[in-house]
Amino acid sequence: MGCSSGKAGPPSKGASSDPKGKGSATAATDLPLRGIRVVDFGQFVAGPMCGKMLLDQGADVIHIGPPRPSWNSQANSVLNMGKHLVTLDLKDAKDVQKARDLYISKADILIENFPPGRMDKFGLGADAMLKAYPGLIYVSMPGFASGDEEFQDVKAHEHVIMARAGVFWTWVSPGPCEA
Repeated sequence: MGCSSGKAGPPSKGASSDPKGKGSATAATDLPLRGIRVVDFGQFVAGPMCGKMLLDQGADVIHIGPPRPSWNSQANSVLNMGKHLVTLDLKDAKDVQKARDLYISKADILIENFPPGRMDKFGLGADAMLKAYPGLIYVSMPGFASGDEEFQDVKAHEHVIMARAGVFWTWVSPGPCEA
């Protein structure tokens, strides 16, 4: 798979906005998350966008995706641009072990946005990862909370969120909408 660090080259000396000649304040070496390693298991938009935002602040982001992505969109190119791309099948115990040994063990932050319990099924849930790697920051962004008995297993695609928020009701209601 393609690999890119997303980091700019060395800053140019003597930039006009930098009287000390140390380069631009936005150079990759000056970004606040430089040296932070992120493992991004994100799917669709929320997880990859979180990883992209951390990358834009200087973090080194490794996106671990499935062999057959469930969302084939040009948005993937944008959301994963600049990340190291790794393909692993988390249903395969050997690939789960690779994820732990090669990536999670060296990470500062882990991002996932699967439905509640999915990472637990892979052996990569928050409890297991925080026990194995106490300094890890585990970011879990399920579309619906694990305590939401009605929706916890529903994939939170845009149309589902819009329907749940009542957006479609305003489109089909007779007469003008009242705020």
